[in-house]
Amino acid sequence: MQRKVVMRISMVGLAIVVLSVLATACSGRVARPGSNGSVLVWAEDRFTEVATVEQGRRYRIAVWGGWTDWWINSTPRGFDSTFMLRAFERHRVLPNAKWFALGGLVAASDEDLGALDELVAEQAFDLTPFLDPGRLWTAPTSGSLYLFANDVPWAYFNNRGAIEVRVEEAGSIDPGRVSDGVASPVQSKQ
Repeated sequence: MQRKVVMRISMVGLAIVVLSVLATACSGRVARPGSNGSVLVWAEDRFTEVATVEQGRRYRIAVWGGWTDWWINSTPRGFDSTFMLRAFERHRVLPNAKWFALGGLVAASDEDLGALDELVAEQAFDLTPFLDPGRLWTAPTSGSLYLFANDVPWAYFNNRGAIEVRVEEAGSIDPGRVSDGVASPVQSKQ
């Protein structure tokens, strides 16, 4: 019994070391939008800058598509932990949100990955409650809204797919395009 416990602890320790090495090799990146309108948020990108928001203003967030964490397909609402993932829950960018839940962060435009990583622990938030039609999100501060799939920082290398996101000030979005977050996945990245 005690030997099994020691073996399990050793396996978890080995997994953490391997993932730490992968984190060093897989630094991630910050994607930038190419134009106004909807933006693709790729699951493999640590952060995607999608819109400029103003503190106190209310916004609708519309999403279409899905993404994949290794072999697990997900919508932007995320998925519950598997047995293997439970040990890593506390290391997610948003530890209390589901895996691959749509997360957000408001920061200065054109921030680099290091600066965003420093801000994310204190300022990131779960946007899944605001994906329902009719729900509005209020910007906590002014700046650029960065979005991401909620994962552990060192494991973005195995993420695939993208969601299409449109963030618009309340009253300006076409209500006919608001999705329940369960549309078909966007095709592979060019």
